Amino acid sequence: MEKIILDRQMYLYRAEARELLRGNWTRVYVGMALAAIFSGIMVLFFTDCVPFGKISTIGNLEVTHRHAYSNFINSVMFQLNGTSTVPSAERPVSTISIFYRIFISDIFTFGVASFMLNFTRKKDINPGYIFSGFEYYFKCFLLALVQGLLIVFWYLLLVIPGIVKTFAYSQSFYILAENPEKGVLQCITESRIRMDGNKWEYFLLNVTFIGWNILASIPLLIGIFYFEPTPGTVNEFLVVLIASLPVYIVSAYFQTTSTVFYNLLTGYTKLSDAETAKDAPADEKPGTGI
Repeated sequence: MEKIILDRQMYLYRAEARELLRGNWTRVYVGMALAAIFSGIMVLFFTDCVPFGKISTIGNLEVTHRHAYSNFINSVMFQLNGTSTVPSAERPVSTISIFYRIFISDIFTFGVASFMLNFTRKKDINPGYIFSGFEYYFKCFLLALVQGLLIVFWYLLLVIPGIVKTFAYSQSFYILAENPEKGVLQCITESRIRMDGNKWEYFLLNVTFIGWNILASIPLLIGIFYFEPTPGTVNEFLVVLIASLPVYIVSAYFQTTSTVFYNLLTGYTKLSDAETAKDAPADEKPGTGI
């Protein structure tokens, strides 16, 4: 496995992403919207729009609903970091939404990786790739489960190690999407090895999107605080669904940029002569360490 250490200006990643998106924004947007709806928004749908399966309502909803909306924003914007959230304990809890979140939502992380790899490498923009994770359902489920448990373990030790390991394991689904024959631990280990020396680079790349994330969330915040829909209702679901549409633009931009990073990280895309890349020893073999 070729080990590459990336060291380049952040704007170069984004510039490559914009060039790839030129003339393709609409189709990539549709792909990201589908992924967000079937992963994050469906959790809210089952909570708000399905009248059965709700097991508890904790707290005064009229008082606590604004606090609970922070969880919805995280859920709607799940594609920006590859994860989504479980509904807050301060709102009605739907057993269906919990089941969906645990057993279905993370499968679309594989789908996004597959969609983006085909787009950036082959110019093949097919929204059907978003659902490709179901072909490898058990492997995707186990990867999400093991990766999540490992990250939680590191967070229990200290916050900083948890953050570090989150970035260390961040390429696992890309690796699985590129090589579905690989095992779960093999994907996690390879991600850790490839990200050794590159975690700070990827962290900085994520930081450059903070402003875009805030800007994209403004319509959602306006919809929430202007209409003040009651949590657990269809009105709330519709407000979040419509007001979050700008989020998918940023999602398309971020995911394309992240895939540009991965393609460079694996050597699929070569750095130009004007840029700096340091090759690490090639004899470093993937092990089973985590």
